Amino acid sequence: MPFEAYLDRRRIAVLIAIGVVFVLLGVWLAGGFGAVGPIRGWSPQALHVFGWIASLFFGCGVAVLVPKLFSSGVEIRIDSEGVYARRSGPSVIPWSVIQRITTVDAGRVQLAHLFLDDSSAFSGRRRLGAAAFGDITLSLQGTDRKLSEMRAAFDHFAPGRRDSSAD
Repeated sequence: MPFEAYLDRRRIAVLIAIGVVFVLLGVWLAGGFGAVGPIRGWSPQALHVFGWIASLFFGCGVAVLVPKLFSSGVEIRIDSEGVYARRSGPSVIPWSVIQRITTVDAGRVQLAHLFLDDSSAFSGRRRLGAAAFGDITLSLQGTDRKLSEMRAAFDHFAPGRRDSSAD
């Protein structure tokens, strides 16, 4: 049975709600709801600048997350044909070009790095630092699946390609 990871809309909605709260807090600090006096030694000018920076930063985060709330379809699929990752491009990466796979579990950040025999075939997908982190990085952040399930799929469909010593 193939491994399929879909976006977890509940997690995305929570992140959007948190982002909106921080945007509103930034607007408040910037004086958008009236003058703000000094807070623990911060001058009103510093709070104003900090508030606009926070509003911009978290506003961009909300803008990125809102479309994902309405997105449908599989984000990552691992099956007998290879690996499909929506964030990495429209086509399946066949097992024949995947040389090695490493995975990283850093708590909430769960990644798989694919090292390709010929990365030029997928040049549009090449990432900065590919020599250390692989040619393509798959992230399970914001999806409904776990890294242990992804590792099991790699072991099932591509035995011997996953570097289990790096786990």
